Amino acid sequence: MIVPFDSDAWDWADAERGASTLAGRRSVLAGGDAAVLLDGELVDGTIELELGLGRQRGFYGVVWRARDDENFESFYVRPHQVGNPDAVQYTPVFNGIPCWQLYHHDGFWAPVSFPLDDWLRIRVVFAGGQAEIYVGDLDAPALVSGLKLPAGPGRVGVLVGGEGVHLTQFSVEETADLRTSLPPHAPPPDGVISAWEVSDAFAEDQLERAVGAPGPGPRSRASPRGWSTSPASKESATVGTQPSRARGSTCARPRRGY
Repeated sequence: MIVPFDSDAWDWADAERGASTLAGRRSVLAGGDAAVLLDGELVDGTIELELGLGRQRGFYGVVWRARDDENFESFYVRPHQVGNPDAVQYTPVFNGIPCWQLYHHDGFWAPVSFPLDDWLRIRVVFAGGQAEIYVGDLDAPALVSGLKLPAGPGRVGVLVGGEGVHLTQFSVEETADLRTSLPPHAPPPDGVISAWEVSDAFAEDQLERAVGAPGPGPRSRASPRGWSTSPASKESATVGTQPSRARGSTCARPRRGY
């Protein structure tokens, strides 16, 4: 299904837009810093975007499984890095924070070349915990990525990160034809912490009084607290995406027997 950019189904948030042309084709010229989301949700599917890039610094691409405008999967190209190892980037966004500094190399970056001052097509096929991302060449994926957010329904759309990106066509389908498989996970090195124990929330001044008080050490005084276990894996990242956050302080410690 093709969705024109002049459709009322788009939520442009804080992005600016206006009519323009590139290489003889009419387009929407968009700028700003926003995830432009489409009405409706899907869990798995295929999205395609045709866009035109200038030579300026910017971050332009697509988003999917957006629970809201601060939690979603994203892929973008960096026109100022075309052909370099970080020319393209897959990254999840947790609570409005993109995690590109944590996720790089295979499955996240690739030294892709793509045209500037002309049209480029991006396709993302996503199902379960995997995405195939095509940039220009729709026969071979530029990235095969293990997704970091849990699979679930969410909106799709366009990522605008900078000035002057031309948008001309967006399509979305509820089918996902993955052609590849993720490589098996390598076991972690010896000594890597596999889980953390996180306490319930408490007032910060309560900890300050406990540290300064005479008697047993702070660890002993902390032991009556309630503790929950958070695995140190991609699933643990979802702890930071919960819509409500506990007020106050918490303690974290490596789980015994790691």
